[in-house]
Amino acid sequence: MFSKLNLKYSISILVLFFLTLKNEVLYSQDFHLSQYWSAPMNINPALTGLFNQNLRFTLNYRSQWLQTQTYNTYLASVETNIGRKKFEGNFIGLGLNFFQEIENNGSFSNTALNLSAAYLINFKKRKINHGLSLGFTFSYLSKQINLKNAVFGSFFENQINEDPIIFNNYNRKNIFDVALGANYLISIKEKIKLSLGISASHIANPDISFTNFGEDTLYRKINSNISADFKLAKTKFSLIPMLLIQFQGPFSEINIGTYTRFTINDRKNIASYLGVQYRLVSGFEKWNSDAIIFGFRQEYKALDFGLSYDFTLSNLRKNKSFIGSPEIYLSYAFSFKNQKYSQMSQCPKF
Repeated sequence: MFSKLNLKYSISILVLFFLTLKNEVLYSQDFHLSQYWSAPMNINPALTGLFNQNLRFTLNYRSQWLQTQTYNTYLASVETNIGRKKFEGNFIGLGLNFFQEIENNGSFSNTALNLSAAYLINFKKRKINHGLSLGFTFSYLSKQINLKNAVFGSFFENQINEDPIIFNNYNRKNIFDVALGANYLISIKEKIKLSLGISASHIANPDISFTNFGEDTLYRKINSNISADFKLAKTKFSLIPMLLIQFQGPFSEINIGTYTRFTINDRKNIASYLGVQYRLVSGFEKWNSDAIIFGFRQEYKALDFGLSYDFTLSNLRKNKSFIGSPEIYLSYAFSFKNQKYSQMSQCPKF
């Protein structure tokens, strides 16, 4: 017998699938990270290579609504900066980023490979260090649908489970995409640092529909990232307020919060962080509270580890299956032997 669980699962797949096939224009959005600073190339290509060391590797994982395993996001990235010594503090940033978003236990997936590049110019005026970077990202995106667990009408009619429109080859869609960004840095006597950035992705509004008789337009997205680092006088504490604003079609998102850093050993780069963020989302002009996010971060020499948890504030919290989303990242960064910290322009740690 066909179980109720399998029937419910199959219906959910088919509903989402036929929404994709529907002969009208649909619109898609990107995934998001709560610890977005750990994957800077996804926020703004101008942040590529913007760190004090020379080479950095990062792994990210996020589970949206852990209890249901509905959405899982995996990221891996490597980035570097070159030419600091040759260009007297200016540098070229290069990065490669891979992500995969899996929905409904593999029924839908988005996979992307992103190549990013940026150039940063440093200049000093009245004891204030300034940095302006410009960057771009070139992306290859593959969107896939897997209907092997779906149940079609033929199963109920003649017990033969056949896809009636398999000849349309709708199971995969591949596209190319471009993003552009700019970022401005200010550092005042290493005690106050400020970063302001703006970027635009999906500039061409690519069509990611699986079929030829409908559109699934990927909205152009505008990001604005603002961060600061304030060292508290005569203490080992620093405050790091952060703001991320995102617009994608009729949808908007605001992340606002702050982290507190306690520096254990500045020379060896050992520090602990605690933070909280609040996220607002809107769709078609209506704003709603989405989540409150608590985070912990630990730097130990070349390692950087972060853990956060989203507590749902929207009406979804009424269903215990949608009450929270954990997220974790691990980063390893180091400098080349011929490149000392004293030769580098100090970059904000956010």
